[in-house]
This record gives sequence, structure tokens and C-alpha cells, in this order.
Amino acid sequence: MPPPFAHLAAKTCYSLRDAVIRPGELAEMAAELGMEAVGFADRDGLYGAVRVAQACRDAGVRPVFGADLALDLGERRAGWAARQG
Repeated sequence: MPPPFAHLAAKTCYSLRDAVIRPGELAEMAAELGMEAVGFADRDGLYGAVRVAQACRDAGVRPVFGADLALDLGERRAGWAARQG
């Protein structure tokens, strides 16, 4: 029997321009594949957290919440470049 596996950085339709799958579809697929959990890491927020929690509850899958955050390094990056050259 293979070791347990769970995707930890799946994106849903709440990650505009990154994914189109709905939380319910992803939770159902994880359940069909025998996964006990699935991680959601949508872009720049937790906009779909309630719907994700409901979908996972209905599918019998444990949700793991996260966010894929974009950072604006601005002046830090400029300062780093100046120190390098």
C-alpha cells in the first residue's frame, strides 16, 4: 500500500487567472483518490475558505488552508542590487 498523499498547494477558482476548478470538484476528486486531506493555497487570500470548508466536510476530506502570497520587495530589491555591483 502506498504511503498517504495529499496535495498541499492546490488552487481553486478563487485564484483568478491561476485555476478554474471549484472547491467541491477538488474535494470530491481528493476523496475519490483516497486522500484524507487536501491543501488549498489560493493566490493572495482566503476568499473561498468557507466554501472550501463546506466542500471538504461534504466529501469527508480534511481541508488544509494556506495562501500563495505575492510580495512586493520594492526598495529591498533595489538595495540588494546596489550592494551586488
